[in-house]
Amino acid sequence: MKNKATLIRIIVLIGVFIISVLIGIYTGINFNFHTVTNIRSDNVGLHGFFVYFVHNGLLLLVPLISVFIFGIIAPVFLVSQAVVIGIFVGVSMYNGLALLDITLRMSHGLFEIPAMILATWIGTFCVYSYTEPFSNFWKRVRTKILIVYILIGISAICEAYLTPVLIQVLNHG
Repeated sequence: MKNKATLIRIIVLIGVFIISVLIGIYTGINFNFHTVTNIRSDNVGLHGFFVYFVHNGLLLLVPLISVFIFGIIAPVFLVSQAVVIGIFVGVSMYNGLALLDITLRMSHGLFEIPAMILATWIGTFCVYSYTEPFSNFWKRVRTKILIVYILIGISAICEAYLTPVLIQVLNHG
């Protein structure tokens, strides 16, 4: 029964994420402002990996810290991040980027989004009970947290090494 409840919680978080992205896309399309869509980043290679890993690693501390405050912040974090992603997609669509171009620019999201959802799940449903010893709590969550940061590492590698190549191929190919 516990596995079924976990699955339902994850499905609900994915649903909330998708709805939030759609809200963001709608908002982004209806902002009616132009932005530069040919973004060039100097965060490539090893430097880029560290920049993206540290940025996303620190960002995902927000839902993970939520385990100590009864899971309050984690869902708000997920919704806010999903809306930002949606706004980026909506503004890009409004400015004429093809869906393939947007997808390739955000290909690292294949690993970053599951890490975000898992971190939110940990922060919401693995709440620390102040009556249990911290060592028991740590045994309960450490593998899940490790998976979050492995996914963030893979995402950082993709964002620093793969995404710039994909954008270059799209722009000059």
